Amino acid sequence: MPDRSQLPFLVKLLDDDSPSVRQHVLEQILAYGPGIEDEIGQMEALLSNRQRAMLHSALNVYREAETRYSEWRAWPFLEDEYEKLERAFELLAQFQYGWRPPVKVGELLDELASGFLLSGRPN
Repeated sequence: MPDRSQLPFLVKLLDDDSPSVRQHVLEQILAYGPGIEDEIGQMEALLSNRQRAMLHSALNVYREAETRYSEWRAWPFLEDEYEKLERAFELLAQFQYGWRPPVKVGELLDELASGFLLSGRPN
């Protein structure tokens, strides 16, 4: 578990000129886990604009990843097999396209199914 007394020093390193240092520091800060948001909130008045922007951006990415992870864990427990399959495809497409696919997979699957049904199924 990271030492929380080091957090103020890590935050100061977010002003470093080196992008690789800043990236490493962000990773170290996010390693503190979900409680880090409250601690950063308490430091808000002491943050530079650059530090504030970097931390908020990193926390947003962290929250989105947590949400995606929760969604990924939940899809196998859906009752309807078709909904389960569609949700799995949707999550894979989101992962492949950086979480914002250009189209909705469910809509594409519906169009594909409609086209199949209209063309007539083989016997």
